[in-house]
Amino acid sequence: MCGRFNLAYTTSDVAATLPGIICDFWRLPNFNMAPSEKIPTLTKNGDILSGSMMQWGIPINTLSGRKVLMSNTRTERLIAQDLLDDSTDRLCFIPATGFYEWAKDETKGHIKTPFNVQIQDTDVFMMVGIWRETSDFSCCSI
Repeated sequence: MCGRFNLAYTTSDVAATLPGIICDFWRLPNFNMAPSEKIPTLTKNGDILSGSMMQWGIPINTLSGRKVLMSNTRTERLIAQDLLDDSTDRLCFIPATGFYEWAKDETKGHIKTPFNVQIQDTDVFMMVGIWRETSDFSCCSI
């Protein structure tokens, strides 16, 4: 699952790479996007695909009644815990140039080394997510 990712492009770079999309991004490039931060997303409103910043993490109640942010979404979890709301949840795309995976280094104890995973055939790729609007803000989960 994606715990952190990066987008090594400015807003104008993203707009040039994805012509016809209206982007309202800020704080780009960002090489260390983490859950609970505002991240760039692409959503469809009618016939227009546009980009905006959303909070990474959808507030949910766990089975034990605790409130948490769901930053990553697995289909089987959505179904098993009945977390998908057909009336409010919609698909979105999250542009990225890489994401991080960590490898534990046994020689250094509990220290993990991050590796930036990138796709060789393209600079920007899209991660699929769901998004919803709360009463206060828009949020998404990858």
